[in-house]
Amino acid sequence: MFASCKDNQTIDSECEDIVYSSPIGFPEIPFPLDNPIKHETVMLGQKLFYDKTLSKDGSVSCASCHKQEDAFSDAGKSVSRGVANEAGMRNSPTIVNSAYHNSFFYDGRVQQLELQIKEALLSPNEMYSSEAHVVATIQSNNAYKALFYKAFPASTFVCRSCLV
Repeated sequence: MFASCKDNQTIDSECEDIVYSSPIGFPEIPFPLDNPIKHETVMLGQKLFYDKTLSKDGSVSCASCHKQEDAFSDAGKSVSRGVANEAGMRNSPTIVNSAYHNSFFYDGRVQQLELQIKEALLSPNEMYSSEAHVVATIQSNNAYKALFYKAFPASTFVCRSCLV
């Protein structure tokens, strides 16, 4: 997916007129009907992706193993490491073009992108968190409350889409 702002602005919270499109030659991304792509969901997703406080000890985020500078992978490592420097089972693959996948992880055990994050959050070899910790962290953070409200204004539960 390409994202750009009109008038050459940077893509951040100040860019309200963001345009999202699939790369030339790629099919349209099959976004879920109840979670279409929009600026507010992208901003929320970006914050969640880089937030280390969601891990059990506050030491790792999704971006710790899916590094932007390495094409969102953990290039050069035989296995990725999670909280307490715990060795994982495998190296974290790139997440580029993940919207087009129908299964996730090397063994394909998850079939929905929206559910993939739950596996990483709860895995002892990765973020080793708990549902209660993630929900409490998000609900106690005013920035998250504002982002969730902007992304999902009709929702009464601040984190209805973070864990299923």
